[in-house]
Amino acid sequence: MAGTFHSSTKCTEVASDVFTSDKKAAALLMRGCMARADFTSLYPFSASPWKGLIFKEKDIPLILTVAVRRGGMEVAEDFRQLGIPVEAWIAIRNGGTTEDGALVAVVGQPIEQKRGASGFETTIRVYDFDDGQKVHSYRVDFGSSRVAQRDHVYVTGRKSRNLVPIGETIVVVSPEPLPTDRRLQLVARYDASRSAGLVRAEEARLAALPPEEAVRIKVTAEDPKPKICMRIVAFDHGTDD
Repeated sequence: MAGTFHSSTKCTEVASDVFTSDKKAAALLMRGCMARADFTSLYPFSASPWKGLIFKEKDIPLILTVAVRRGGMEVAEDFRQLGIPVEAWIAIRNGGTTEDGALVAVVGQPIEQKRGASGFETTIRVYDFDDGQKVHSYRVDFGSSRVAQRDHVYVTGRKSRNLVPIGETIVVVSPEPLPTDRRLQLVARYDASRSAGLVRAEEARLAALPPEEAVRIKVTAEDPKPKICMRIVAFDHGTDD
């Protein structure tokens, strides 16, 4: 039914009208509205009747699709706005105390994949948004004085941010193989036990090497051995690498 409306705005309006008489049917329709390709705003969830709508883990793939549709720059924040606690990758990257099972949003390019005892294990090269570069636009107004003509230049600026590899890799466990020909936006659960095991394995590997070789690997490795493991909950096809 959600696809029969001419816009996602109209779909949302109808779902809000239905809410007064049938909350369950209205929530189902609203999720259908979210699945539309033109649904890109989370504003409806900031006011009645949708503020406080309860989303569950089964809704994570749908919410992720909406977040990517919105540009994918604030995926964790989009989830939190809808009441689902998702950490941004920066929380782990900066040594945050992530709890076992915590949901994490991360962008990555699969570089190696193999079948493991608990599913497919994919090594992913992690990407993150850079600080961006200033992009300026100009508006020039010309004065009309008889004596002189002056140019008034108004400058506005915005950040143009790009996804770039950050020199880190992670292991993601999934029940099915992941696409390997593009970057993916992932939401996954942090696996504290497996992550600790990866750290111990890497420390042992480096300890067995001559000190200068261990330092060289730490400094120059394009794809260092992963030290974090996560279990995938949902992914969205990102852009081709």
